[in-house]
Amino acid sequence: MNYAIIISPDLAGENIFGELLQLGFEEISEIFNNKPVYQFNNAKIYHAKEKCVYNEEIDNQIIADFFIFATTHASKSGIPSLTVHSIGNFGTAKLGGKEKTLTPTSAILMKKALLILDEINTLKDFDVAQEATHHGPYLEKPTLFIEIGSTEKEWKNQEAGRIIAETIVKLITPNSKLHTPNYTSVIGLGGMHIHPQFEKIRRVTDYAFGHICAKYNIDDLDENTLMQALKMSNAELVVYDPKSMGNAESKNRVLDLLKKNNIKFVKYDALYK
Repeated sequence: MNYAIIISPDLAGENIFGELLQLGFEEISEIFNNKPVYQFNNAKIYHAKEKCVYNEEIDNQIIADFFIFATTHASKSGIPSLTVHSIGNFGTAKLGGKEKTLTPTSAILMKKALLILDEINTLKDFDVAQEATHHGPYLEKPTLFIEIGSTEKEWKNQEAGRIIAETIVKLITPNSKLHTPNYTSVIGLGGMHIHPQFEKIRRVTDYAFGHICAKYNIDDLDENTLMQALKMSNAELVVYDPKSMGNAESKNRVLDLLKKNNIKFVKYDALYK
């Protein structure tokens, strides 16, 4: 598999880029956006012109099997964090991408990235977590975002940049033992933007989350986006949180949708009892 690592023109992106150069990436003759391209084994680094969320269809400009965007994570809480997530919009496209359109991802690679982060994270005040699916850009190739959050202090933290860079290199290295486990891809419905129960599942079981539709997007979930989430995650099972899917009417609507389409679904705690 060939990887494209897209560096966002922001503090976290440049921080991660600098650390990647210390791990074996070397400049090659290729130019992209008037900047040199860097290569290490089966991966190349490209600099984006604008924020990653607006790099629509960048997969038409770069030949690669999988795209990894290295950028900032921002949140009102300001909690220091190292995060991974899939991209797309269950509803309107407020930050890039297309309305009610999800991008292909890999639940397996996201789980591996998160497990690597758990293992090598030396910043004990930084949370490691998978976020719900949100924002653009729109791509037709599998994609994930890996980020440093949540304020300028963390974006510039050199150790955070090193941890993300090392995680990327471990993730893309061929023949790594991390590429052997037989994980099962699932999608998640309900919960907050980062759901503690889904975090528990991905840490203590062999289930891996692809697209996650958080509670704030449940009203936008319909047959189209549900089937997209399954297909784009290469998943056949839905994990849901019945206590965090809105009111009873909203929850019942989603459960009826799952039953109508003969989709297997389980409550989150059934996976680790």
